Amino acid sequence: MGKIAIGLFVLCLMLMMNSVTAAPWDSSWNCYKPITINHTYVSGEQTDFTMLIDITDSDLATKAQADGNDIVFVTSDNTAQLDHQIEGTFDSTNGHLKAWIRIPTLSNTTDTVINMYYNNSGAINTENPGGVWGVNASGIWLMDEGTGYDVSDSSGNGNDGVNNGADWVAGGLDFNGTSDYIEVSTFYPDMVTTKAYTIAYRLNTTQSTLTYNARHVWIDDGTDGFGVAPNDTGKIFIYTSGGNTLAALGEATSINDGVSHEIVAVFDQVNDVVNTYVDGILDYQVTSYNDNSLTTNAKVYIGCNGTYKGNYNGTFEYIHIYDRALSAEEVGTQYNNTNSPSTFSTVGAEQTEAASNAPNITSWSNSKTNDLSLDITINISEDVNFNATANQSNITWIWYKGEVAQSNNHDNISLYWTTTGNRDVIVNATNANGTSNNVTWIITVLPSDDNMPKLVVSSNGHYLEDTDGEPFIWIGEVLWKMVQEINRTDVEFTLDELDAPEHEYSVVYSVIIMRLSGWPENPTNVYGHQPFNGGSVPDFNSPKVVAGGDPDNPNDYWDHLDFMVRETKERGMYFVLLPQWGNAYMNGAYSTTTINASTARAYGEWLGNRYKDENHIIWMLGGDGLDPDAKGTKEIYQAQAEGILKGVTGCTTCPAYNESDPLWDDVLMLYHATSGTRSSQFFDAEDVWMDIDGTYNAYKDHFYLLTDAYNQANPRPAIEIEGGGFWAMHDKNLRRIRMLPYMHYLSGGVGPLYIDGTVWNFSTGWEDKLEVSERDWVGNMKWVMSSIDWYKLVPDYEIILSDNGTGWGEIVAASSSDGDLIMVSFSKVSNGSAQIDLSYIKSHTSVRGVWICPSNRDIQDAGVYSVSDDPWFTTPTYWEDAILKLEGVASPYNDKEKETKTGGSGRGGTSHEPYANNEFKDNAVLHISKDAQISFTFDKPENDIQYVRYKALTNAGYISINVEMLKDTSTFAKESAPDIIYKNINIWVGRSGYATERNIENPVVGFKVEKKWIEDNNIEVSSIKLNRYHEDTWTALHTTKTDEDSTHLYFESQTPGFSPFAITGQKKTLIAPTLTMLPEESTEVEAPPEPTLWWKYLLTGTIILLIIAGAYLYLRKQQS
Repeated sequence: MGKIAIGLFVLCLMLMMNSVTAAPWDSSWNCYKPITINHTYVSGEQTDFTMLIDITDSDLATKAQADGNDIVFVTSDNTAQLDHQIEGTFDSTNGHLKAWIRIPTLSNTTDTVINMYYNNSGAINTENPGGVWGVNASGIWLMDEGTGYDVSDSSGNGNDGVNNGADWVAGGLDFNGTSDYIEVSTFYPDMVTTKAYTIAYRLNTTQSTLTYNARHVWIDDGTDGFGVAPNDTGKIFIYTSGGNTLAALGEATSINDGVSHEIVAVFDQVNDVVNTYVDGILDYQVTSYNDNSLTTNAKVYIGCNGTYKGNYNGTFEYIHIYDRALSAEEVGTQYNNTNSPSTFSTVGAEQTEAASNAPNITSWSNSKTNDLSLDITINISEDVNFNATANQSNITWIWYKGEVAQSNNHDNISLYWTTTGNRDVIVNATNANGTSNNVTWIITVLPSDDNMPKLVVSSNGHYLEDTDGEPFIWIGEVLWKMVQEINRTDVEFTLDELDAPEHEYSVVYSVIIMRLSGWPENPTNVYGHQPFNGGSVPDFNSPKVVAGGDPDNPNDYWDHLDFMVRETKERGMYFVLLPQWGNAYMNGAYSTTTINASTARAYGEWLGNRYKDENHIIWMLGGDGLDPDAKGTKEIYQAQAEGILKGVTGCTTCPAYNESDPLWDDVLMLYHATSGTRSSQFFDAEDVWMDIDGTYNAYKDHFYLLTDAYNQANPRPAIEIEGGGFWAMHDKNLRRIRMLPYMHYLSGGVGPLYIDGTVWNFSTGWEDKLEVSERDWVGNMKWVMSSIDWYKLVPDYEIILSDNGTGWGEIVAASSSDGDLIMVSFSKVSNGSAQIDLSYIKSHTSVRGVWICPSNRDIQDAGVYSVSDDPWFTTPTYWEDAILKLEGVASPYNDKEKETKTGGSGRGGTSHEPYANNEFKDNAVLHISKDAQISFTFDKPENDIQYVRYKALTNAGYISINVEMLKDTSTFAKESAPDIIYKNINIWVGRSGYATERNIENPVVGFKVEKKWIEDNNIEVSSIKLNRYHEDTWTALHTTKTDEDSTHLYFESQTPGFSPFAITGQKKTLIAPTLTMLPEESTEVEAPPEPTLWWKYLLTGTIILLIIAGAYLYLRKQQS
């Protein structure tokens, strides 16, 4: 009996310890620091307070990820992660972190503590700006971008602003007082419902000559307006409805003293009062003010009043707008926090838990063999991903490439080699005690076959695609004299500028030997090398080759060209090479040299053989070629094409220029015609060597050439060989630069081109011309075209029912071959209005329009129409040009209308769930940019989905999400989900085909469940799951509890896609306690299965009573 009592006593202690010991938040994080919030700076208890921290921490610099993705914030009891947003970027060099964190409850009587976790090499970004700022935040502009036109909204509402001239400075934006301002063109507040709002901002100004036109913040819906502005003494005014003065606020305080001030204006229509605070203190109050109500479609102006632009002189650090009235306690606490973050909260010492035993590397792999092999073979310059996993979480990883340690503290790394031979990779896993293990890979590096896919003509002849079937976006830049005029350093500079993220040119053009009137016939390059033997007169049969050189150490003209071939390939650019400027070497036009069919063929074969392994080279023949029939040069180009084919393929019996043969698929060629013409006017369908129809639009608006090429019976893809961009860039006609590529695409072309005479000639000032900001519009164009299936556009001027203008003012339109899209380009040279025939939309009965600004990616709504309408569209005010995007949508007038599409993981946008099965519908729209963390949030009480989040892998433009709360199982599912169903749901993201691994990464769904349902059905909380229906199967998704309040529990699930879902749970299973007799030689007991919390207490109490009773009986027995 005594041993039973001892065993029960041990069991009792184990259970009690288990019930009171808090588990760590997540063992994947190796370090954390407590952050203590000083309650003396908190004015009244706060709920969902957004706190700013601004710290510099050496431990963060050395242990956190370089991008700060592993820095997270957790409640002090380690039960819930807190929403946070890093302002700007984390400075990993110095460990400087500026972040905003949502604190659920902030006490004014005791200090609040949260934990900051870091040092997790495998963590992904979990920032959630929308959650940080709460549902009542209409617009949060932190002004932390540091560059560009965009001023992003962190509220989750997509109210992004456009910076018109203000300079980015440390901590915000600086306005010059004459022309700088910010405009938020589409602002959707909820002030109509709340009847209250707050404008809060921090500024620094010395401006003394002030009028109401220099408004700090102005909100205007075209009828009513509210805002804050200074008067001529530097004090604060409140204005409403077009500038009528309410009162002079701030009689005791001036703000134009060159010191940072926080201004908060609270408009409370419910209580008929306006409170203005300066630096956290109520400075003035107005009662009985004009009860103006904004609509849900307004604009926000920062630094102006919307009519008179750019009157404010000073800086803004941030601007917050809320759809509610902030209390005096909130304003005071916010000021205490933002004015001195380091006083408001302090960071404690680092806490770690060291591993005690040596780590064991339990698995390893690489992307080449995808198994545990340690001997692999790769090609030169081929990226290989190496991975390792250890049995401990607190591990420091060091990777070695040969004997050189890499700057990497992850369990994975990507490496490549630029030379062939045997190499090795070592990974070392070390725990906090310094004990470690290694794994070594042996790598054999072979010469590379190729690292760029070939381009081929699509099956319909209208566009180019790579060998994987991916349509190719051709964005070209002409660099005619690059081969001759610039050195290797300048080549790298030029290509880097064109390849920059804001540009991403995909094609560059150059001439191997370039000559115009007065230029040398056999020119030297920048290193003094000539291309051909023959002295001043080139011998095209005898290229001048000197042994011993290479691209980095050129001995001859061709080594330098090899360098350019390599550098374009390394940047993923296709290289259009013209062997010789045709018009200069034909019939003695500019020279004594005449290239004939024989020399052209031999020269072509030599070139083809030299670059036979370079898939990214595209061959262009000609060069300002006048009519080849009239000049007798046609056979010369046909012979040169045959020579290039022989050199590339090595064929012994080669097809002629007009013989169809699969060998011609190994080369891609086009012809450079003369101004106002296209290649197919001179080389017809029998010239099978010519794959592309090159159009020459340099001096006129020859966009009809593109449409003519598109409408040919046997079309070739139409690209520009020299374009209107020549004069646009040369004259710096900004409208032409912007609109040229759109007019190109909508006219039937698939290869727009930019050309600047200063750049292609590499004359004085060419470097500056490469760096002009107008080139950023190239990236804007690619962003627009990538958001649609541009390769399905069909040019059709009849879409425009009104006069479509002429020249550069021409309005151009095209529709999709799928019948679901119309695109129209407007330039207001001649007019900015057009009547559009919407019957070209065949996929739906309604059409939604969106305006896109080519200069800054601004978006404005253009309305919803019936396909039977022929509406007039007028470009937005102040826009010089615009793109109109018209998409077919389900009818907004009839909820019962259904589409005829099928469900599945790639489905998006709309649903055909029967109307009778829909209990509640909700939707949201966000603008999707590549690499952004996307968060669709929902706050309506009927919607149990709280948010949908993912990382965007592509630019997709505006994407909508639709959530359907269903009365019964989704009609897309053949059977109900298993277990007890709380709710059936459909979630559709984007159009069909969008929500796939190609476009999104790490999607998660946040949802809530009523506590009453859990209690009524006796549900085990740990069993609650989000289930997804896909391919006729229900799958329970990985689900974790994230939070709770008085009425709901909150969860998050990882999902591979979007489709029908069901939230389910299982009933609790009660396990009766059992006692196990211990053997004589042991004092251990077998732990019972883990009970639920209330059962722990019951079991613990029962065991204590048993211990007491057993002890009592044992003592009685001893006494007797």
